[in-house]
Amino acid sequence: MMMFFANALREMEHEVTTCAVNSGDNFYNYNYDIVLNKKIFPKLSSNRLVRKAQNFVNVSGQKWLRRKTYLQHRDLHDVYIFIWDGFLPKQTEDYEYLKSKGKKIISLFLGSDIRHISAFTQEYNLDVSTWEKWFHTTDINHQLFRLRKAELFSDAIFSVPDQSGLSLRSYYKIYIPFDVRSILFNVPRRKVPKIVHIPSRTGIKGTSFILEALEALKKENIQFEFEFISGVPNEIVLEKLQDADILVDEIYLHGPGTLSLEGIASGCAVATKTIKGEAYEDVICNIDLDNLKEKIKRLIQDMDYRVRLATEGRKLIESINDPIRIVGNILEKIVDPSTVSNDYDYCPTFFSEKYQLNEGVDISFKNKQLTKKIVEEFKLAGGLNIKRMQKEGLI
Repeated sequence: MMMFFANALREMEHEVTTCAVNSGDNFYNYNYDIVLNKKIFPKLSSNRLVRKAQNFVNVSGQKWLRRKTYLQHRDLHDVYIFIWDGFLPKQTEDYEYLKSKGKKIISLFLGSDIRHISAFTQEYNLDVSTWEKWFHTTDINHQLFRLRKAELFSDAIFSVPDQSGLSLRSYYKIYIPFDVRSILFNVPRRKVPKIVHIPSRTGIKGTSFILEALEALKKENIQFEFEFISGVPNEIVLEKLQDADILVDEIYLHGPGTLSLEGIASGCAVATKTIKGEAYEDVICNIDLDNLKEKIKRLIQDMDYRVRLATEGRKLIESINDPIRIVGNILEKIVDPSTVSNDYDYCPTFFSEKYQLNEGVDISFKNKQLTKKIVEEFKLAGGLNIKRMQKEGLI
């Protein structure tokens, strides 16, 4: 995602520095200007005590590199676009300094960076027992601090509803920038279609339910080929997508995500979860736990439907996910203050109106203070249920 932002900004003749935690060697082989995950000891010892010491040195070195990068680059740019985190993930110092110098901050959120399972399950009433263990055990204060820091200091925030159950400030819909020009478009039109499922994580993607639905269709003698793919480099993923008729992606979260966009660009009919009433619904087979089997069955049996989704889908993302268009729209929000007034896509109220902390869970004093500052700074008291928030220990 970052590479498409950077390339678009450079095409628009902006000077850009890219900084990533991970190098992304398996994602389009993009070379970032700064990589923060460099390890002093890339290979760890088999000896437990030595390995523990090496891990400590690695973590300390990465913290030092983050601070060094922050100090070197905090005065070099006019606009800072943060995806997931800032320079200093556990502090507000970086954002405070940037704002004190009149810099513009844009925060882009993509999922688990601010989505907490407690808010998601309460808001959408879904059984997520199959999600990976760490989703169930993560302290809410991690996501909450990241979100509140962004809400207090950002000039504009971009997100989607299913990850924004803890949000206070209004925000814009995030469209993933995606350049289709390098991806071969091929619609196979097989009578017996080939289906692929390529989960990054099987739990949150709903893999067990997808496999169950496909197995049930086989028992009905519905004819299709199926390939389950996992843990392969991105170039292999693209090859598989270009040879497939159907991509079944995920059933819980509001897509399309990057994999679904790759599938659409490659010529697949894509089955994934998306937001009803929005543009993607016309070119995606919108699946969930209740309709999964029947929706996939239609994709298999109705070739005209498959081909229409594939061809119209490619045309749509060439426009709606065009990096130049998306970047231009984002910059417009901070360059022209008049566009920021009342044109938000989402005005969240769930946190103040309905969210409840799980038993035994407390919000940290630091996060409560940040919440209070946001309400005061952006004059949100009139639109939020502050009394309830105080009663529930949210502020």
